[in-house]
Amino acid sequence: MTVDLDKEELELEQAFEKQNIKVPYLSPEELKKEKKKLKTYKIKKQEKKWVLLRLKISDLAKLKVKANEIGIPYQTYLVSELHKLANS
Repeated sequence: MTVDLDKEELELEQAFEKQNIKVPYLSPEELKKEKKKLKTYKIKKQEKKWVLLRLKISDLAKLKVKANEIGIPYQTYLVSELHKLANS
């Protein structure tokens, strides 16, 4: 399975490969472990699919208010609630 990386992830991966990232608190062994974790993360990262939803404007406004009360973006709130629903 291949995962498309966004621009920031690509830059990080390239920096790791070129060893341009200097982490002052990691030993060379720890840095190797972190690189291995990064590769594992790329493999395990779940694929996502874009979906278009039609919502009532009033419902969307209420969802935005709830997300704002929690302090997270409303799209993140919607995804987390849908995830909970799908796994209940």
